[in-house]
Amino acid sequence: MKKLFVSDLDGTLLKIGNEYSAGVSKENKEIIQKYTSSGSIFAIASARGENYLSVMEQMLGFTPDYIGGNGTAVVCDGQIERSYLDSEFYSQLKQAMRNHRLYASVILHTEQASYLEKRDAYPFGFENPLHTPEMFIHNSSCVPDLTKERPISIAVFVEPENMKQMKIKLRELFKNQVEIVSSDIDLINITPKGCTKGNGILKLMKKYGLDQNQVAVVGDSENDVDMFRITPHSYCMDHSEQAVKERAAHIVSSVAEALTDFMKK
Repeated sequence: MKKLFVSDLDGTLLKIGNEYSAGVSKENKEIIQKYTSSGSIFAIASARGENYLSVMEQMLGFTPDYIGGNGTAVVCDGQIERSYLDSEFYSQLKQAMRNHRLYASVILHTEQASYLEKRDAYPFGFENPLHTPEMFIHNSSCVPDLTKERPISIAVFVEPENMKQMKIKLRELFKNQVEIVSSDIDLINITPKGCTKGNGILKLMKKYGLDQNQVAVVGDSENDVDMFRITPHSYCMDHSEQAVKERAAHIVSSVAEALTDFMKK
């Protein structure tokens, strides 16, 4: 029977030891190869955009199905299905952040590039930030005409101690317009309404004609919780926050452990 196994990346598939984005371990790669050799499907669901798929192809040795940008892109058999933010939303967000004095670094991702207008908030000017300023060098200082260059998603980098308050306020202001979810202790992802990892998986399930018992998922962060609702075979990494663990059916220490267990079912 064909099955579908979907893994998060950072903190999950890419975790080696205490490094959350170190690469695919030998143990994980071997069990994935064993699993796919039987004809079953391995897919990735990540906050990272679909441009990271080429990196994963090199790591895994094959092309997995890929749910990128928390569901803004679903890549299957070389075909890409994309979703977009309303062209006015970025301006609305900036105005709201000014009005409510919300301080954070806001990065706009479009179908062509990423843009960062100001560098006056976290992580800039902070000692030992989780995300160093060098990570943002590729971003332009000028935002394009968003009626011509379509916006896909927004990343909001905020000091970890202010994360909870920031999410509450953004959801209070925009919960009916967009999806707002964290993927790290200092990173909030904003995507079009309905764009979640879980809904991306539902698209793959429809394509392959699979039901919930033929699907398993594994992740470690708040943006993975939406995957857990899809199937009774949900696995959460043991380093996750308690609130995330409580939403999964099983707690594991690696993707290999989760996939081995799923293969037995």
